[in-house]
Amino acid sequence: MILKLLFVSILFIHGLIHLLGFVKEWQLAQVSQLTGATLFPLSGNLSKVAGLLWLLAFILFVVSSSAYLLGQDIWWMVAFWALLISQILIIIYWPDAKFGTIANIIIFIVVYLSFATAHFNKDVKIEMNSFLSKTDAHAEKIVTKEMLENLPICIQKWLVNSKVLDNKNIYTIYLKQKGELRTKMDGKWMPVEAEQVTRVEEPGFIWSATIQAAPFIHIRGRDKYENGKGNMLVKLLSFITVADSKGKETDQGSLLRFLGEIM
Repeated sequence: MILKLLFVSILFIHGLIHLLGFVKEWQLAQVSQLTGATLFPLSGNLSKVAGLLWLLAFILFVVSSSAYLLGQDIWWMVAFWALLISQILIIIYWPDAKFGTIANIIIFIVVYLSFATAHFNKDVKIEMNSFLSKTDAHAEKIVTKEMLENLPICIQKWLVNSKVLDNKNIYTIYLKQKGELRTKMDGKWMPVEAEQVTRVEEPGFIWSATIQAAPFIHIRGRDKYENGKGNMLVKLLSFITVADSKGKETDQGSLLRFLGEIM
């Protein structure tokens, strides 16, 4: 939370500094810190236009900082346009504004990571929606006593006691997970949040997880078993591929996971 507030502060303060450019060019007050020097002359009303761009950058940075603080995914899109306008102005006003590039680089790194995460999440969402769409036809099927007759007695009793009779038959499940995991026996525990969809007809599952390896360092993973094939995709910071496992051993491992969780 401290790091989140720190980044929000960078966005907001960086935005406020852009407001000074607007005040200077529109001569609303004396800004002694700015000389108004540019790499090339801004003749006519161009200085006023530049002032409006400073104001627009200020507004976009403030909006993006508020959206980031509230956890709105749209923040990075707003911040991207703020960065673009900001850097153009910094280049024009390089003698006064060159150090603003440092803040823009910091913000750009976080914006790019957010873009990569959004792209990864979008791909997984498409996979999950396609995966679940194949079971919609069974949504209204009701479990009857006759459907249990060929099952072992112990399983019949367990299902009856679980009160599945006269309820909809379950073909899919969606679950969320929150906990810790480690990648090796003596490794450190890392916070993880995940979601998973599983289906029993055309057996398979898709598991999507976010692992917080360190402050500002996360790992995105997607494990799946579909059509008899397994695939484990792992990306550092959502865009650096560190694993994309496929093949016979992965198929076997994914099947074992499915069988272990199907209970």
